[in-house]
Amino acid sequence: MGLISNTTRLFDFCADTYLSEDHCWGGDLDTIHSYLSQFDKPDVLDLGCGTGWHLATILLRFRSRLGTVVGLDYSAGMLNTASNYLNKLGWNSEKPRYEVTLIRGNALAIPFRSRSFDIILLLNNTLGNISAPTFKEAAGYRLKVLKDVFDLLKPGGYLILTVYNADKLDSEDISGKHFRLDRGISDLSNFDLVRTHYKYGIQFYSHWFTESEVAPILFTAGYSIIETEQRRKRIVVVAQRS
Repeated sequence: MGLISNTTRLFDFCADTYLSEDHCWGGDLDTIHSYLSQFDKPDVLDLGCGTGWHLATILLRFRSRLGTVVGLDYSAGMLNTASNYLNKLGWNSEKPRYEVTLIRGNALAIPFRSRSFDIILLLNNTLGNISAPTFKEAAGYRLKVLKDVFDLLKPGGYLILTVYNADKLDSEDISGKHFRLDRGISDLSNFDLVRTHYKYGIQFYSHWFTESEVAPILFTAGYSIIETEQRRKRIVVVAQRS
């Protein structure tokens, strides 16, 4: 498909406008804050941190009550935007006031040891945006990432996952203001969408999830599901490594 590099390029180009093109941001913040509050200085990984918006709000809320905090993303453009957000809070990559590290990397090869984190965030359909040569391979990659994340969690640690909700998929998402669906490639029956961004002319992939799909893949990866909730166009899931 050639979608792997395309999806990375799209996030590089749209880093400055990404938040304005998505009106469902922030619906998971209360969940994140609630589970962070259960730990004394939790070690946190934001996997697919994007613009750093969630990292910034976590820092504003918890500041000195955090352990190691890492944001990882494969998009240099997104990481540059994240750095700018964090700098406004007094963070600096050379002399950080907070224990925050931004890393360019891939969710398919996470560079950390087992049992490193209390909380891992996999938000805003990072899981569903993982591309592969075929849709079947993309599904396999999603399971691999969930298994790898499970291994990175400390016992009792939590994965907080938010993905696109297929039950809320509408015409605007398919061919609306920002995107055009490529019907010859997409598989709408399984909610595998290949769309072209109007502004940048870049074709990219995203998978949308049904709630009945999310639970089995998490169970297969070894998790216990603590809670699941549909919020606007997101499914918010908290899963635990027992």
